[in-house]
Amino acid sequence: MGDTAYAAPVVASRFAHKIHPAHDALYEYSKRSCARSLDELAAGEEVSHNGAFAACGGSYVACVYPDGELERLKVVADCYSAWVFIDDLIDNTTDMAYVSDMVTSLRRRVAGAGAGAGVGPDDDEDDGFDWMLRLFRHAAWHPKALRLTRAEIDRFLECTVVLRAIESAARPVSVDEYLRLRAANSAMGVMYAVMAFAAPRLADELLRLSAAAPEALRRVFTCSGVSIGILLDLYKVNGEHPQRCDYTNVARILRRSARLTLPQAVDAAVDLFHQYEARLALALDEVAAASPALARAMERLHAGSVVWLAAMRGGRYVRTVDCDRDSC
Repeated sequence: MGDTAYAAPVVASRFAHKIHPAHDALYEYSKRSCARSLDELAAGEEVSHNGAFAACGGSYVACVYPDGELERLKVVADCYSAWVFIDDLIDNTTDMAYVSDMVTSLRRRVAGAGAGAGVGPDDDEDDGFDWMLRLFRHAAWHPKALRLTRAEIDRFLECTVVLRAIESAARPVSVDEYLRLRAANSAMGVMYAVMAFAAPRLADELLRLSAAAPEALRRVFTCSGVSIGILLDLYKVNGEHPQRCDYTNVARILRRSARLTLPQAVDAAVDLFHQYEARLALALDEVAAASPALARAMERLHAGSVVWLAAMRGGRYVRTVDCDRDSC
């Protein structure tokens, strides 16, 4: 079996996860919301193939915010469905002018100004897409938590642009350089910051940690971001969902730089995943010294992301059956 048929193995987290009791209701909510405000817009785009945008909303938030408030989670779910669609459009192009337009549009929405209801500066304002991104205009935010979230989104966008430029130029990069960018590009810092909205009882704890020990918070964001970024890359290898990542996928970078077979490169990437999870465990110990409840919620967010990604195999991500390694 050749490289084009190889599927990365399922990777498990060392951390325990918990699923929100309203998982099914949240997923059904997202299906209705996407049908109303996203599906028609996405239908003409290549990335709609196995996009699974409803699962990226309701199912994902149920996995990562298991103690979140239901009505707030619906707002977050809408945002994540729309966010993933925009991110997919960016990840499936090497046209840097298009990337710039998309990033500018998203920045305006995150700032609360809106940018038309579609995904670009000239889109019609009546299709309801901006409504899905109302999270950034919601009155329930703690102002400092919203600022933290916007700062993390800025990090995400800056690294995303750099990675798209690497892909556009077909520029080989080292694993270290790539993972430094992937840490923010995986958007896990955003997911942790949004926790303050989804589960508001944790907002004060998160903000206290951000003020008193910002380096500890950054270690969590970075170690989790790299781990999840690696897992995303592994599950995208030979996945059915459209994306362009010949130079921005850790397995392909490892294969190119170390002259490995694809299974060998995947094994090396899995080792990196576990190394960064070990670092994350140490970072979460630091958080637990200040707030056990916050550390537990962060652990569940990370573990929930791992579980959700595994559940999406065979749909948005790589097929579910691994090949015979001896024949790859």
